[in-house]
Amino acid sequence: MALFQRRALSCMSLEDWQCLDRLHRRYYEGEQEVISFTSPLLQGHAALFILLLRLVHVSRMQPSAMREEHLSSIENQLSTIEGEQKTTSPVCPNSHPTLHSWSTMWQYVTIVLRIYLTSLQQPDLCSDSPQISTLATTGLLKARMIWSLTDKGTFTWPSPFAASKTGASRNIAGCTIAFILACAVNDPQALGEIQVRLRHAEGCLSASHFGNLARMLEILLLGSQDGEDEQGRKGSCTADSVGSCRGRHDGLDLLRLPRGPFEILCLDSVVLGD
Repeated sequence: MALFQRRALSCMSLEDWQCLDRLHRRYYEGEQEVISFTSPLLQGHAALFILLLRLVHVSRMQPSAMREEHLSSIENQLSTIEGEQKTTSPVCPNSHPTLHSWSTMWQYVTIVLRIYLTSLQQPDLCSDSPQISTLATTGLLKARMIWSLTDKGTFTWPSPFAASKTGASRNIAGCTIAFILACAVNDPQALGEIQVRLRHAEGCLSASHFGNLARMLEILLLGSQDGEDEQGRKGSCTADSVGSCRGRHDGLDLLRLPRGPFEILCLDSVVLGD
């Protein structure tokens, strides 16, 4: 729920992080029920979601040497996970469909975390920048392997994610990952697809949180459909050959707000960027 909170997270104490670490270690030491009881999706790769929480934490910090240390630490951890994913022998979808599906899930989450981290490391980038747009395109392709739209425009989970025991369909962390991806894509059709996915969050979020999420998606859709609109949050940026952004910024700026992306709902007159 961290990304949904409109408050600074700098109050997290060392004890809080140590508690998370202990839960993580207990899971891998065989006490799976400790974590799967509270969040079934975590039972597959808890380390990724601890990184997600750390990224939210750092996004609320003021520029400082400590912030840079945190970003460097997260970079190292995420790079290690990415390296492990590349060196793991590919799982054949025909012979091991369930393992292949979960492998795709963790690749998708990892790509989105890389988007989040890159946006914090290089705040001059926008969704048109090559470093971001390439990741967003790949992330969306992975997402479509996990959830898809029917011919009628409704949302569906394929097996094994449709099984209630996986918790994927009702997991709030999955909503957070999809929202971060929405901030990074700049295509109205792709945003519309993610919007359909996130409508299904209504069953696992409080009415107020879901209402805020719906309003945020409207802001992103408005900006992507008309980048020149003064009220649009998606910018009309162009990126040069090295990815430096020129012009107004877009949805990625929402991830950099000091009190989180939902702070924008209290700043009705604010237009991101210059």
